[in-house]
Amino acid sequence: MRKHITGLERSYDHVKIQNGQGEEQWEPVMVIRRNRIMGKSFMITLGALWKYDDPINSRDPKLIAADIEEFLKLMHKVEAMERFAVSPFDKGRAMADHICVEFAGLLNKSHGFLLCTGYNLAKVMQMMEIWPKGQLPQAAAQLLMWIQDGLDKLKDMPSEPEEGEHKQVAGEITILESGRKVATKDIEISDSELRMEAE
Repeated sequence: MRKHITGLERSYDHVKIQNGQGEEQWEPVMVIRRNRIMGKSFMITLGALWKYDDPINSRDPKLIAADIEEFLKLMHKVEAMERFAVSPFDKGRAMADHICVEFAGLLNKSHGFLLCTGYNLAKVMQMMEIWPKGQLPQAAAQLLMWIQDGLDKLKDMPSEPEEGEHKQVAGEITILESGRKVATKDIEISDSELRMEAE
C-alpha cells in the first residue's frame, strides 16, 4: 500500500514562528525527510493541522472558506514569482510551485482534497522526489494517510521545547591547507536559530 512513499521519516521538534505582530513564539512541528535526500525537509506546524486532519470531502463552510482564502494568497505569491523571476534557479522554482498549484486544483476537482492540502502534498512529493508514473492521486492519498498517522503525536507535543536548547548538526566545515585536510568540525544550529515565517 505504501509503495510510493518508502524511505520517508517523521520527526518532531519545535520552531519559532513569527506572528502577525512581529513577535516570535514556539510551535510544535512535524518534520518530514527522506533518508536518501540530504538537506531537504518539509514541516507541518500545529497551526497547519487543519489542512491534514481528515480534509478530504470536508464540506464545513468555514474550513472551505479558509482553504480558498489561503490558496488565493499562495497563488498570488506564485504568480509574482513567475512574473519577476530572472535567474534560471528562480524560474525553475516558480515553475515547480506553479505545477503544485495545478496539481492542487486537479486533486480538488477529482478527489475532493482541500486546495491547500493538495498543494502541500504536491510540494512534499517534489521535495522528496516521489514520482509515481501515472499514479499521482494514489501517491498523494498514501502520503496524506502517512502524515495523518503521525498527527496525534504532533497534537500531544508541549507548546514549548524543554529547558536547554536542542542542537542539531546542520553541516560540516573542512579546513584545507595546500589541498590537504587539516581539520573538520560539525556546524551545529540551535532551535532558536531556526526561523519560519507564518504565512
